[in-house]
Amino acid sequence: MRMPQPAVGHGPGSCRTSLTTVFAVGFGLATGLALLPAAQAQLAVAPNERGSAVGTSPPAHAIPLNIPGTYTLPAPPAGFNPETMSPAQLQEYGMPPRPDRAANPKAYSNWRNAVSIGNRVTPVLERTAIFHLPRQSALENSKTPSKEAERQLTESPIQAVAGSLNWSGFAVYNPGAFGKEAVAGSVVVPVARDPFGQCPSKPLYDVWSSYWVGIDGLTNNALFQNGVEADGYNDCSGSYQYYAAWIEWIPGPEFRVTNAPVNAGDYIFIENWTTSTTTGCFYWGNVSQQWAATICTSANALGGNPITGTSVEWISERPYTGEHASGFAYLTNYVTVPWWQSYAYNYTSANPTIYYPGSAPAGTLYLVYAVDDSGGLISYPYLTGTDSIFFYDYGSAYCAPGANCTPRY
Repeated sequence: MRMPQPAVGHGPGSCRTSLTTVFAVGFGLATGLALLPAAQAQLAVAPNERGSAVGTSPPAHAIPLNIPGTYTLPAPPAGFNPETMSPAQLQEYGMPPRPDRAANPKAYSNWRNAVSIGNRVTPVLERTAIFHLPRQSALENSKTPSKEAERQLTESPIQAVAGSLNWSGFAVYNPGAFGKEAVAGSVVVPVARDPFGQCPSKPLYDVWSSYWVGIDGLTNNALFQNGVEADGYNDCSGSYQYYAAWIEWIPGPEFRVTNAPVNAGDYIFIENWTTSTTTGCFYWGNVSQQWAATICTSANALGGNPITGTSVEWISERPYTGEHASGFAYLTNYVTVPWWQSYAYNYTSANPTIYYPGSAPAGTLYLVYAVDDSGGLISYPYLTGTDSIFFYDYGSAYCAPGANCTPRY
């Protein structure tokens, strides 16, 4: 079992329950990551390329957070109705932009439920040594995992397919289209399992996964994103799980929210929106545990590159942790993860263009699947509607290599 090294942020179990000590040993993270050349290229950025928040100072009533340059906003006073607030009032109180009720009724209903949560958390952030990198290309595997996958590729509006070492999900590529953009989706947090069949003799220890929405990153080295993670540890004498919300602005690292509880089975609304190429906000509404949180920040505060607005995406990811030959973590055996009410739109426009995982009125709609370090399929997304996705895991993520268990087809 690895012993923990000093870390920028604690390992995934270091602030939870009486299992803290045992779990932290299994999830120690190195302070500095020995990045692969490809990852170094993705993260490389000259200091003068990073944005600042010029002209976008926090409002006077902003609540500073523990990371300089990040802040949250107070909940609106009693009696305020988010359905009738102006866009400026929504931003003033840290609420995500309101979808058009007539153009996108399901999204509007989901948004209303999320912003109506009264318990507003003031986030405490923790810098980690984890990176949710832009898409890392992998050789495309012509074999689809199921007949349903084959049907999806021939009968759905998907226009391109791409393999990846870290991402699976859907993305819309349309350079320059996503300036001031809002991206949202609602996910059910999975149980963080290790692969089936690994015990008693094939422990893989750490497994990691994240589920997020973002802007950029499909083809460039900027990425504005927030989501939740579901991580696990199993040494065949005990298994432990860790769940958290997080934010990230590539090439900066993940910052975890340490005081907003996330558990397996939680239904969480996730949204982010940019207010300029170098400023933006993140929002979660945990419908299951009835808390909501907003974080607003700048590229400069989180170490990010300015957004260019080339793509939007809804992704399941195995993050870069510095482990193993490639640096990418083993993927959590999440089994299946559903997303609903997933959409993106230019929220400041009087006539916004709405993009979905299953519908792109302009640009190119990508299906992205993930492979492990050996090129074997580990995660694949399926459209179950224009705005809904089911993710399934396969191969080494589902069944431990060499184990006596039935592979998934």
